[in-house]
Amino acid sequence: MNKVLRYAIVGCGNFGGQHLEALSTVSGIEVVALCDVHIESCEEKKVKFGLNANCYSDHRDMLKNEKIDVVTVASSDKAH
Repeated sequence: MNKVLRYAIVGCGNFGGQHLEALSTVSGIEVVALCDVHIESCEEKKVKFGLNANCYSDHRDMLKNEKIDVVTVASSDKAH
């Protein structure tokens, strides 16, 4: 049985978009959550990539509410 990894991305700007573009070519991954302090960036990426993901403006809420296997931090370097 192959497990589908439930994926979340923190940072939905340019870096997050690049991660989503790469992930769209990988099988066995489901992006379930997006997080960015600018929630509208999450919504834009959700629509652009046709995701059925929840959007958050606070990573703590995302981690509390979602069952996630992998988190990518794709924010700018200064935001790490």
